[in-house]
Amino acid sequence: MGVDSHPTSDPRLTLSIPRVGIDEVLRGWSGEGSIYESLAYVSAPDALDWTATDIHRRALRVLLGIIDPISATWPRTASDWEEYLPSSSVSDPNVARVPAGSINWRETHRRSRSGWPPREFRLRTRRRVMDEVAIGTLAWLAGQMRAAVNNVESLWASGSFRIRARLDVVDDALAPWSADIDATRPDRLSLLSLKTSGYPWASVGAAAELAVRAERDSEFIAFELITPDPDIGWRLFHLGSYGMVIRALRNHRFVVTWRRPLSGTRPGAQIEAIGPSGTRYDLWFEAGASRGAYGLPRAAYYDAVRGIAGVGGAIGVDIMLIDKGHRALLFECKWSTNSQYVGRYGFHQSSSYALDALSGLANEVWSFVVGPSDMVPETSVAVGMHQQLGVVLGSTSPTRIGDVVSAFLSGEPNDLR
Repeated sequence: MGVDSHPTSDPRLTLSIPRVGIDEVLRGWSGEGSIYESLAYVSAPDALDWTATDIHRRALRVLLGIIDPISATWPRTASDWEEYLPSSSVSDPNVARVPAGSINWRETHRRSRSGWPPREFRLRTRRRVMDEVAIGTLAWLAGQMRAAVNNVESLWASGSFRIRARLDVVDDALAPWSADIDATRPDRLSLLSLKTSGYPWASVGAAAELAVRAERDSEFIAFELITPDPDIGWRLFHLGSYGMVIRALRNHRFVVTWRRPLSGTRPGAQIEAIGPSGTRYDLWFEAGASRGAYGLPRAAYYDAVRGIAGVGGAIGVDIMLIDKGHRALLFECKWSTNSQYVGRYGFHQSSSYALDALSGLANEVWSFVVGPSDMVPETSVAVGMHQQLGVVLGSTSPTRIGDVVSAFLSGEPNDLR
């Protein structure tokens, strides 16, 4: 769920992302583009249905926003750029029959075979060539930025106009060498060299480093490009909470094995976790398909609301740790500063998922709503229905998920009180 804009939201509270949990997920299942695909897989009943491409565009918008003030320092015209375009000099050996220009007397004497005076004179001539690393990086960066601008123009018209104008200047400056330029993604040493160079190459290196990281660094994408966008930050909150469950299982010496990526199309839990005693759990992310995967009838929700137009479709808790037929631990994530939304609505939803899980998935169900740490500073738990119904309800934050997992594994909900 995205940031709730209800007027009762508390502006003093922050919407933190469980970074440790995100790191756990990224280490467990990584690959090119996986962060965007995983985030697109996160769903909520009242959120926009975004594809991986949609989320990538939003990340590019943030990236250009970071690069914008850096590129604003670049030379303003093509002629200004020419002053800084790097070049080096290399020698061209030339031979003349008569003295002319700058003569290399030492080389002439060394190569003379007829004594003195010599019959041939070795001349000093030089030609200027481009610095391939700097020019190639600038050309590559300009291409990356232009592709990003074309991608996000509808999201950020004013900024796209500014950056495109700067790129036009760069293209004009590089035009005389267009046939010889090899636009190349810079490596680490090339970036270091540029960033320690003078104006404007230090800023070109800084911008190029950001562009490289935006292609390959999942943590940079998650924490620098996605977190600042409130429309998709909630998806990271879900991923991070999932990672905190993984971390808690590892801390209890579970063998955690990824069976499929978060964005996989095959039904089934993403993770299998086997404890020291041999107990096997499935860990689901977005558990709406779990009933079908386990061969159970569909959720009661379908029959209960089938006469209401527009409310059908799959539902499922955000995170489920389950020993099928026996015990299940559910987490419903609510990323908002609206206490009513996190607490009241979250309780209603997590209670509904607990009731549904009792119908075939498990005979003991613990179901918790997860809110930001500022919203939920401590874990609360209701154990009154545990003995009679096998149900434990509560609220917690990502930083305390480990405590909930520990209590669940021990079967002692009173440990959380």
